[in-house]
Amino acid sequence: MNSKTVVYIVLFAFCLLAGTMGFCGIDGPNKSSVVNPLAAGTVSAATYSSQDSTSLLNSLALSVSGADLTPGFSPTQYAYSATVDYSVDKLNINATAENPAARVLISGSETNSYPAALNVGKNTFQIVVTSPDKSSISTYTIVITRSLASADSYLSGLSVNTGRLDHSFERDRFEYLVIVDHSVDYLYISAAASNINSKISAGSNSVTGSGMFRNIDKLTDGETLINITVTSEDGTSQVYKITIRRGTEVIVTSGSQTASAGLDYVSPAAQTESKDENSGSVLNVKASADDIKTALGNPSVSRAVIDATSYSAIGKTVVTLTGSLLKAAADKNKAIVIQTNKTSLELPPGSVTVSADDEEFKWTIRDMENGEAALLARPAGVVSVPAAVDITLFKNGVQVPQPNKPLPISIKADPTKYKNASKLGAYGYNASKGVWEYIGGTINSDGAILFTIDRYANYAIMEYAASFRDTAGHWAESYIQALEAKHIASGVSDQLFAPDANITRAEFAALLVRALNVNVPEKSGFNDVPSDAWYRSEVGKAYAAKLIDGIGENTFAPNQTITREQMAVMMIRAYSFKTGVRVQDMVSPRESKYTDESAASDWARRSIRLTDAAELMNGNPDGTFQPQERATRAQAIAVLSRLLDRTAAAAPSSR
Repeated sequence: MNSKTVVYIVLFAFCLLAGTMGFCGIDGPNKSSVVNPLAAGTVSAATYSSQDSTSLLNSLALSVSGADLTPGFSPTQYAYSATVDYSVDKLNINATAENPAARVLISGSETNSYPAALNVGKNTFQIVVTSPDKSSISTYTIVITRSLASADSYLSGLSVNTGRLDHSFERDRFEYLVIVDHSVDYLYISAAASNINSKISAGSNSVTGSGMFRNIDKLTDGETLINITVTSEDGTSQVYKITIRRGTEVIVTSGSQTASAGLDYVSPAAQTESKDENSGSVLNVKASADDIKTALGNPSVSRAVIDATSYSAIGKTVVTLTGSLLKAAADKNKAIVIQTNKTSLELPPGSVTVSADDEEFKWTIRDMENGEAALLARPAGVVSVPAAVDITLFKNGVQVPQPNKPLPISIKADPTKYKNASKLGAYGYNASKGVWEYIGGTINSDGAILFTIDRYANYAIMEYAASFRDTAGHWAESYIQALEAKHIASGVSDQLFAPDANITRAEFAALLVRALNVNVPEKSGFNDVPSDAWYRSEVGKAYAAKLIDGIGENTFAPNQTITREQMAVMMIRAYSFKTGVRVQDMVSPRESKYTDESAASDWARRSIRLTDAAELMNGNPDGTFQPQERATRAQAIAVLSRLLDRTAAAAPSSR
């Protein structure tokens, strides 16, 4: 017996001890073991090896461009699947072995990147990797399912920049009338498809998912028809008809000037497009100073609008205005508005400092990308960012950090990028602190958020949807979510809101101040409000605004839980603060609907009736109000939410 025979006998004995001949790759004459058998009948992978191939497996990178593999790639996982929309008819399969000598075949082609054509339904692709010495072969299988074409040819949203639709939008309503003033030459129509892959077209202009359209020629007196056609992935189409009815001209004579009565003058502007490696397409706009100066001299014109809109997808808009134009607007005490596809920025008279007529002012409004550092630092609880812009101003090439006065602005949120409009709010980025600060704002029928800015910076519309473990299914869940999104209410911890816990007088006063955005100097009048208390400022402002009273002379009892009758009194005062209607002028119902009104304190009974009449507070199913009961956090949030809803259309108090 020679030494080679001894080695074979020892190896054979080791395999027997291992419990399987397959461990040594000896399943029979000239056969290799199957390490990974056929999986699930649809995807499979097999490795044929007579020696350890771990080094090869761990050095492979596999991906599919435009799709996510399920499960995530691992060199020792051989079966994968992915699903793509109908709109995706081809993509690349990428496979690279770290050892350049290894052979990679994708669907039979020796390549590291395979252009895979996709049919509707399941598409199967195999990736075979062979080690340099051919001793190890690894087979990966990917099944990519291309979805069926959608037949959805409906809109999910339709709005106009001025005038009003005769009906609120409904996806199944296909005809609308828009009535506009005679001064309106162009109407901008924003449309969003229910399926983001559907095409929307008006005339020769077409977009995918959502876009803005306008009439090509200036509106004339009478009616103009614009057809918005939505075409689904499978070719089904639906037409929404928008009839624009322009008002007749009203002549106003002042001295030697004669003009039509209106609000805005939309200025024609010279536009040129260029490319920017960071922002993509750039729209450069230079306003016609002479035309605007003439219009501003017209007593019927209150604002001049610089038309910086475009049918193209614009990443950055640069608007150039001269010092002489800004000075002319300030002299007439009239505003200039920069209008882009998504943003409307108003420049009130005196908001910029003009030293000479030939000075050049350049406003830049740039769409921000999701990967930018500022957006990556968005607050916890933000689930989507449907719009974000960077706004800068340069005066003769020198950056201007802030305007002389707040600027009204509106930013349109992309309706395909958020779920709940009530949870949208405007945020400004504080670069020095590296944080986003909540501004708020109001949303209009066009889906734009209106607010004011006091510096040129990054601004975003964000959808905030923090969730608490103890509010799911609670009767006040929707109220809690709405006020949490407005940063009026917060939880007792990151996970808990404690909706059924009682609320103190100080806590409710703080909620009132935040909800009403009370901005008055603090007034100190209570001996039991410590100077270092977290609620000192809010209680001081609420007292100064006459939203609260103490329970005795110089006593507020901040940590005492609030009763329902105390809450009713504060709510009526808050209603008065918000609407400007004096409490003594409010008409109280002659009779109470509550069976236990006699249990209420004399000073609270009128307020209880008024909160019922204003639909701010509800009684119990048994007909009682329970005025002496302690109010809960959920009840406080509900009544504040109703207050904001009931007074949304009211002019904010000047106090």
